[in-house]
Amino acid sequence: NGLVGSEMCIRDRKKPKPKYGRGWPKLRLMHLAREPLCYDCSEAGRVTAATDVHHVIDIRDGGSNSFDNLMSLCRSCHSRRTAQKVNAERFGHESGTG
Repeated sequence: NGLVGSEMCIRDRKKPKPKYGRGWPKLRLMHLAREPLCYDCSEAGRVTAATDVHHVIDIRDGGSNSFDNLMSLCRSCHSRRTAQKVNAERFGHESGTG
């Protein structure tokens, strides 16, 4: 975009989105079929359909697409976990979400 330093738009300074690979859409659907309920809601005694698949360890942090690194979550819980991780990265402390 030709801008540098303080002229750069905030979106230009964000970390790039992790690459999940060509097989991700199919793997995501397989995981949701295998674990159709939100893990966090289930732990809290609620029954909520999962809509998102969360990487316990992000791909960019060395995680993988293996089923033991994936967790089914509803949109709300996934957004909450993502916000906690972003805040932990921003302020330099663990989010406590596992």
